[in-house]
Amino acid sequence: MGAAGSYYQNGVGFMASMMWQVIVVMMMGIFGTRFWTLANKFGYITPADMLDDYYDSKALRIITSVTQVIFCIPHMMIQATAIGLTFEIVSAGAIPYWAGVLYVALIVGVMVYKGGFKSQAWVGALQCVIFTVVMWASVFLFVGIPEVGGFENMFRYLSENTDLMLYQGLDGNFNWKTYASFFFAQGLGNFLSPYVWQRMYAADSAKTNRRMAGLMAPFYVFVVMFPILLVAFAGMMLYPELANVDTIFMTISFDHFPGWAVAVVIGILAAAMSTFSAQLICSSSLISVDMIKTAKPDMSEEKISRIGKNVVLAILVLVVALSLAEVQSIMALSKLAMSGWAQLLFPLIGIFFWKRATKQGAIAGLCAGVFCVAFFHFVIKNPFGFQSCIYGLLANAIVFVIVSLLTKQQISEETKNRFNIKMLQKK
Repeated sequence: MGAAGSYYQNGVGFMASMMWQVIVVMMMGIFGTRFWTLANKFGYITPADMLDDYYDSKALRIITSVTQVIFCIPHMMIQATAIGLTFEIVSAGAIPYWAGVLYVALIVGVMVYKGGFKSQAWVGALQCVIFTVVMWASVFLFVGIPEVGGFENMFRYLSENTDLMLYQGLDGNFNWKTYASFFFAQGLGNFLSPYVWQRMYAADSAKTNRRMAGLMAPFYVFVVMFPILLVAFAGMMLYPELANVDTIFMTISFDHFPGWAVAVVIGILAAAMSTFSAQLICSSSLISVDMIKTAKPDMSEEKISRIGKNVVLAILVLVVALSLAEVQSIMALSKLAMSGWAQLLFPLIGIFFWKRATKQGAIAGLCAGVFCVAFFHFVIKNPFGFQSCIYGLLANAIVFVIVSLLTKQQISEETKNRFNIKMLQKK
């Protein structure tokens, strides 16, 4: 819904910003097999498991997990917001926004509380199929509306009467600074999000991760994002002055195909609930493994699991409360979450590529990066046209390198050898 709103408002430039998938492919190729190899050898569950094992730092473990959970919250808000808007539109206001938010929170809460990682993965796979089928069927229905008149007429109208088909140059929303910001925030943030990171651990083999590196990008761009662009362009012809751009998908469905609107609701529910439940169950493991178990190592696994579930329910309540406040747009929430997750890049570089890195450098860099992301997102927004991720990464890199060079290297050669992927693969 956020992508459709961006296409509607800012044109085809958002599609070009999908080039951030190049980073996802590269990151999966570089780190995906490493993640799986190490997790298979040492039993990692969370991203912080790996960082703590290498840097031998409980402080880094806690900071990593706390920040990851914090940035999971705006990403879960995206899903709750989308469902709230969907219910409100399709029911013509009979089901208010808040009821839709509570509904999805209740369903996802039950799924996560009663299910587990594997069950959520299978449900998510089915939801992906449902969403994709509904999306493409909607394209042909919407473009076939008489007022739209088919693909040729739609593109002719847009090229003659709007600038949505044009790259907007230096002054438009999608200028080179926006592209650079999206490229790094979305590319690094998507790959380094905790729920994707954990899926790299959970793959059945390193080969599966390599295969995903080749398949994910074209699937996401051409199977998921391209039809959303077509829906948004059809919406521009039908509703050139829509107030809330995030509602374009549901507005077309409800006004022109009331029966099909039910299928669209199911498709949006599938997409939102899949991501929502993945984030929530990931937050559960971050809290249980990294926070509770670290603080109380002697506590039984059963009690840790029970406390973790209760804390996750508290997070769910917080997500609902913030979603009801409607604090930011869907795209703004996405940028915040991705920018925050991207800050884990440099601790990983220290593990695999720069052996001079220290735990003090990793901690200081991560804290500096997260602080800058928050500051340039909420306080001074996008100075000089760059989004908060760029400033976070710059601060992170500078502090990471300087502090590492100024502090004593305490990582043993034994640890460095344990993380030597070539040696592990030979074994």
